[in-house]
Amino acid sequence: MQALTKRWLCLLDWTTGGGPGIEQPLKRQWEEQGDAVAAQFGSKYDSRPVWGYINKAQLLRILLGRNQLLLLLHHLHRRLELTNLAAN
Repeated sequence: MQALTKRWLCLLDWTTGGGPGIEQPLKRQWEEQGDAVAAQFGSKYDSRPVWGYINKAQLLRILLGRNQLLLLLHHLHRRLELTNLAAN
């Protein structure tokens, strides 16, 4: 799941140049005109069903990253406490 999300986000960054000012209008265009695009080019190019999945996976990726950082900070804090206790 995370590998697919990473690939999707890399492709999105490549397509938009990494600019959030481009990503949001692109997403909005799909939301507003997706039916016409899918009718013109075929439903296999309709990325709307994937957006929800990718958004959830991206959030999970962010949360996991944050939790790992919090865990690291907790361990460092605990180690510092133990070092201070040993010094006294």
